[in-house]
Amino acid sequence: MEQDHAGAAQAAGEVFYRFIWTAYDNLGKLILANVLWFAMTVPFFTVFLCRRKMPDALYFAVFLGSILLSAIAYSSVAGLTFSIAEGRDTDVIREFFSRMKKSWRKSAVLSLAILAVALAAVADIRFYAGVRTSGILRVILTGAGIFILFAAGMMQDYIFPLLAQRDIKAGDNLKTSAALVIDNFGFTFIIFFQGLLLFFIFGVSLVGIPFFFASFPSLLFNTGLKVLSVRKYGMPGELRDEKRGWKEFWQPWKT
Repeated sequence: MEQDHAGAAQAAGEVFYRFIWTAYDNLGKLILANVLWFAMTVPFFTVFLCRRKMPDALYFAVFLGSILLSAIAYSSVAGLTFSIAEGRDTDVIREFFSRMKKSWRKSAVLSLAILAVALAAVADIRFYAGVRTSGILRVILTGAGIFILFAAGMMQDYIFPLLAQRDIKAGDNLKTSAALVIDNFGFTFIIFFQGLLLFFIFGVSLVGIPFFFASFPSLLFNTGLKVLSVRKYGMPGELRDEKRGWKEFWQPWKT
């Protein structure tokens, strides 16, 4: 068991190392990809300003539509960051809109599915946390909701990277994502925590939202799936050797 934990930590360390250098070499492309994503999320951020002026039904419809638009744009960023991680010559603007057009249906289905699971888990937590019943039973049922919510979050490590890297149906994507979480729980947890940390840092800074919020975690998750697929499952793919160290990171003129 300790060996499994050590292997998960080592693999996650490799992912983070590769992620750092890929982001370092492609900072401009990642910023541009994120700016395009942010432009697509403007309705999501501005809908709150119009909340009091809109009927509830209209507000819900616009809010849900803005969430789906943001998710579709994020799936396009996932495809872009995969191309970047692969070292391809990427026309960011053209590929962003091309991928949105190509994968919007699958993106919408996947987003609705994961949103439904998350909302069901939140409803379960709120209901059983407030119900007056046996202490043990309430803890178990509330804990089940927390676990489902947590598992749905961890599946984000794979859902959009799978959409970018493999041409599979939405249902197969969800099944594969769940299986990867179960089969690689330690590794997935570490990558998920790293992604949460990036979301938190860029979200709290505010200035990071339009420039880094979506593209950096997306690149991390794509790198994670690629390393896992090649290292553990022996799937075809090239992992280029990265011989640069942290000294070159802080002193690029010596590279």
